[in-house]
Amino acid sequence: NLGLVFLAANETLYYNIPRWFPVFVLTRDVIIVLAAYAIHRLKGTVQVQPSLMGKFTTVVQMGTLVAVLLQWPVVMYFMWATVILTFTSGMGYLRAGIQQARAGGNA
Repeated sequence: NLGLVFLAANETLYYNIPRWFPVFVLTRDVIIVLAAYAIHRLKGTVQVQPSLMGKFTTVVQMGTLVAVLLQWPVVMYFMWATVILTFTSGMGYLRAGIQQARAGGNA
């Protein structure tokens, strides 16, 4: 994810990554960490389980990095796929966190 920050900050690349893009991606990660911390503080335990959607999101994020660095003409497709998958996986983690909090930390 920090690679996306560096790409957005680098204005000399062939494809300019908008500054909101890494903020969006990193916001999902921050929310996941804060939610896990909150569940741990409230329930005493938290079980973090990576999802298949989360793993696929990471693959597409890395694809975005590669596409920018190799100047592939499909950069925008990768970027928008990353946005959609980041949102979708974030909602999945949020749903799982809410279920875990309701179940006393054992979801």
